[in-house]
Amino acid sequence: MIKFFRNIRHQFMNEGKTSKYLKYAVGEIVLVVIGILIALQINNWNNARLNKIAELNFYLNFKEQMVEDIHEIEDNVEYNNNYINQFKQAVQIIEKNDRSKLDSLTQISMNLIKYSDVSRQVNIYESLVNGGEIKLLKNTFIKEEIRKLEELYIYVSKMEEIHKDVILNEVAIAISDNFKLLTKEVLNADNLYTVKYQNLLIIIIGIMSEKDEVYHKSLAEIKTIIKYIDEEID
Repeated sequence: MIKFFRNIRHQFMNEGKTSKYLKYAVGEIVLVVIGILIALQINNWNNARLNKIAELNFYLNFKEQMVEDIHEIEDNVEYNNNYINQFKQAVQIIEKNDRSKLDSLTQISMNLIKYSDVSRQVNIYESLVNGGEIKLLKNTFIKEEIRKLEELYIYVSKMEEIHKDVILNEVAIAISDNFKLLTKEVLNADNLYTVKYQNLLIIIIGIMSEKDEVYHKSLAEIKTIIKYIDEEID
């Protein structure tokens, strides 16, 4: 095709038809430009199509991960609340100085070392930014909600670390001082009916209640994100 155009140009020049040659040259340039623009447009369409596929794949994979997170958080909510109720019961036993429920207080005390732990090892939003996937997401609302969710996960992790530290530094000492772990024998029952021991239980209940609150905030945020992802997928 290029050779064909070149031959026509040479013919015009040889025949001295300068004006026709110039018009032809301009026309040829216009055709080349149009061809380039069409090629660029096709390339842009193709890139947009590939980006949309990548965006949809991300939404599908992310939604799957969010559904798994919902199950894990809900399990931890149930686990956490079970022990909150037990520890509240222990507080009342101590408050009433009910020595007939020493066995119940002992059993509950053994559970003070247990705590809920939502396993989140990856910073979601940071990973999206570093991996470049954040650029694929056209919905700015979803991007913002993912950032908010990451903040909640950081809060969850912080509260779980605080809970673990209290167990290691306070609960472990209290249990070691007051119980023989091998037989769960109470070494000094009077120590279990003190304000100090009751306060320890109240502190732990407070930490666990705050964990429960942030768990539920995380669940609400996840469900919001899934709702908007479903709209994008549809």
